[in-house]
Amino acid sequence: MSTPVAIPALERLAFFDGQLLESDDLAAMYDYHREMRWLHNRSLHGWGIAVGFAVSGAKGDRTVSVAPGYAIDCQGHDLVLSRPAAMQIPPVSGAATGGPARYYLTASYITDASLAPEETRAGMCGTDGAVRRVEQPLLRWQDPNEVAIPELRYRRGLDIVLASIDILDCALAAAPSKAQRRNARAEVQPYVRAGTSPAGATDWSYFTDLGVIAGVQATIDTSTAGFGSTPSYVANLMGDRVLAAGSRVADGILTVVAPAPGSFVARVTMPRNLKIGTIDLNPNAIFTSTLLVSLRNSQQWCVGWIGMEG
Repeated sequence: MSTPVAIPALERLAFFDGQLLESDDLAAMYDYHREMRWLHNRSLHGWGIAVGFAVSGAKGDRTVSVAPGYAIDCQGHDLVLSRPAAMQIPPVSGAATGGPARYYLTASYITDASLAPEETRAGMCGTDGAVRRVEQPLLRWQDPNEVAIPELRYRRGLDIVLASIDILDCALAAAPSKAQRRNARAEVQPYVRAGTSPAGATDWSYFTDLGVIAGVQATIDTSTAGFGSTPSYVANLMGDRVLAAGSRVADGILTVVAPAPGSFVARVTMPRNLKIGTIDLNPNAIFTSTLLVSLRNSQQWCVGWIGMEG
């Protein structure tokens, strides 16, 4: 089912010879055409970056450069940057838990009232006002995990991600990443990416069915693929199945659960206590906390995956 599109109430202006035009009349004509364009954009085009907005920087830099570009947000607003811009890296030492801190560089729509006047003029009877404003977006750094301060929260679709960066000691820990960028134009071919969760660092946990352990599962991070919508995932289980005891084997059937643009859950259903010749497949005795550690460290269980979008 498609997402409903908000339809504005619009009035076509009409003029006649000898009509006295006031600022409200001209502003209404401007608003009519702008609202029609925004409706067209959000109805017939995807939101994201249409052209430009390249972000450049290198490890150790304290600023990044943003190239001119054009984007559309999810409300159809046009985001136009006509001149290159330089953005200072946020002055943070790193994440609170250690390691680099992740930030998004975003572009957002600015209302007329928030745009600085480029030109003002004096009117009649002591009036004055702005007659020119330079079209530009709000460029800012946003913490994707910010929840406490509403005006600083990242709003997907309204705040267009130009790049993501990792900051360590107030400088870039690596070059800006394009993984979170979204293209406003539809891809002419399916977008396909593949990856593997890290062997020795894929964290497994038990899942239950009717109160009984039915197998193990792990959340697989696919955010580096940069999918704009939920792709179709195909995944397979990798790693050693034979346990240290030799005659015991841990194995199961992998299915993809809770797919999302940046992750999915790999769920391995493990039939319990089966005998295949001299091999004990998933005997009840192995289902302890020790097995989870063994699957990660000794057996090196990990997940290879392919995602196809479009």
